[in-house]
Amino acid sequence: MCGILGYFEPNPKISRERFEEALKIQGHRGPDGTNSASFDSGFLGHNRLAIIDLKDGDQPFYDHSGRYCIVFNGEIYNYRELKEILISKGYTFKSNSDTEVLLNAFAEWGSSVHDHLRGMYAFAIWDNELNRLFLARDPFGIKPLVYYQSGRIIAFASEIAPLRKLLDENELNYKALIRYLRMGYISHPETAYTNIKKLAPGASIDISFSEFSITYGENKSRTKARTFANEAENIDAVQRSLYDSVRSHTVSDVPFGAFLSGGVDSTLVVGDMTRCLENPVQTFSIGFKESGFNELPYAETASKRYKTEHLMEVVESSSLEDLRKIIDHFGEPFGDPAVLPTFYLAKLAAENVKMVLSGDGGDEFFGGYGSYLRWLSWLNLNGVSPVRKSIQLILDLVKGRDRKNLQNWLKYTPGLVYEKRRAILNPEMHQFLEQDDEFYAGWAMKNSRLDPLGFAMEFDRHFYLPDNMLYKVDVVAMMHGLEVRTPLIDKEVAKVSGRTLSSLMVRKDSSLGKVVLRKLLEKDFPTDFVYREKHGFSVPMKNWFGMETGGVDQGIRDIILDSNPLMSALFNASNLEGSLDSLSPDVIWRLLVFSFWANSN
Repeated sequence: MCGILGYFEPNPKISRERFEEALKIQGHRGPDGTNSASFDSGFLGHNRLAIIDLKDGDQPFYDHSGRYCIVFNGEIYNYRELKEILISKGYTFKSNSDTEVLLNAFAEWGSSVHDHLRGMYAFAIWDNELNRLFLARDPFGIKPLVYYQSGRIIAFASEIAPLRKLLDENELNYKALIRYLRMGYISHPETAYTNIKKLAPGASIDISFSEFSITYGENKSRTKARTFANEAENIDAVQRSLYDSVRSHTVSDVPFGAFLSGGVDSTLVVGDMTRCLENPVQTFSIGFKESGFNELPYAETASKRYKTEHLMEVVESSSLEDLRKIIDHFGEPFGDPAVLPTFYLAKLAAENVKMVLSGDGGDEFFGGYGSYLRWLSWLNLNGVSPVRKSIQLILDLVKGRDRKNLQNWLKYTPGLVYEKRRAILNPEMHQFLEQDDEFYAGWAMKNSRLDPLGFAMEFDRHFYLPDNMLYKVDVVAMMHGLEVRTPLIDKEVAKVSGRTLSSLMVRKDSSLGKVVLRKLLEKDFPTDFVYREKHGFSVPMKNWFGMETGGVDQGIRDIILDSNPLMSALFNASNLEGSLDSLSPDVIWRLLVFSFWANSN
């Protein structure tokens, strides 16, 4: 897990010193070393967190001929298998790193290298011979990559802040900021800045500086394979794929452990770790003193069952200064309240290990969110078939007949409905609300072939997973120099997920999803552990905001209503003030975060 930075243009106008100053900004991502390389057309930089090949894995890394140079953030889990294939093709190696395997794999397969990789990655390769730059991101968006392209300049980084430093980029993207109010995060390809974009999961950019041409490669659409013949065959395939993925994700040359919440996903991951490792697993948990937000007893139960070396902490209160610091690292507003417990959990783990496995992805790949059940229930109202009703909703969205229908697509997202957003925004911002609806309606139309459950899950995999869940974990873990691996978000697991029977995802006669994962957990735990209501990694916002005893706490109100220039540009101050006590805690949190970011921008 590392940080990468690059800047290229014919006859570069910035100095190497300025480039390296920008590279230092994301130095927290690579506490084991920072290096750079220069070329006629630009620079590559790398911040290293050493996990594999501690001695010879420094970057930027050149191939044996000196033609190719790579900077790489992530891990390639099948690098040993790929290395054997490449050796059989005549390639030689000077290290034991997955970085060198990736570089030689690109030399062999070019832009189709994606097809051969199993892992999480964002990388850039410079070709000295062809004066060419290739950028790529893994198909699930586990690792971040943002880029800037203007004229013949292209720059990229793992975080927004180094690009802003390098390019003096300050032009705000109001379209993206309005989208943040709805979703609590900014969906790719946008960022909070007009000229900085997020590379889409699975996408690539190929730039030739000889004649200056740019080719954008998109993620290949997922095709649904035939489903399993029966539930028993399906359950066995899921179990084998999860074990194989966990085993692949435990390749490391440093001490590692696992996040353990006591929920279905993290417990399954830890169980498989204990089965494929000889030594006890180190596990880490965070809870809150408020009983409704504390799953530590379940984590302890799982730890005892698997005999892990367990560390846990109870967070009694949260510092707003911690939240300010976190938002600064995101470089844009990011409104998921789980960012705080994730921050404290990463800090606890980083004090003991350099890498952990997590249970992220189980909900998105195996139907775990309660919103899926609510969505299917809503589609079945009035006796209309789900497929017919979902198709009608898409047509309504595209034709603009009923904006409320879009809220039903996104019903599982706690946020501001159209009318409330319109009321608190200045009139100049209303045009962006319409663009926001068009953006999601366009995506809905492209995916209209999916059944209702598949549609909801694909939406989360396309937007929520890379732009919220994975982004959150990457940023806060990197603040502590901690690598987080996600075995449930894996190419082979995804193949099995795509074939899984709907009856093993969500059942109408049950209020719980992830049926297949729960059946696997039944082998080790009693029913009351396996089939309890989903909890989630949430925080006691009502208590923190003073909403349990009335309106929003005056201190929180003062922060949100601070009349800094950006807040004044976006919001109608009187309408915003009058609406605060009627808004949900999630929306109050988003506004609080937005104010923090606006004041530091």
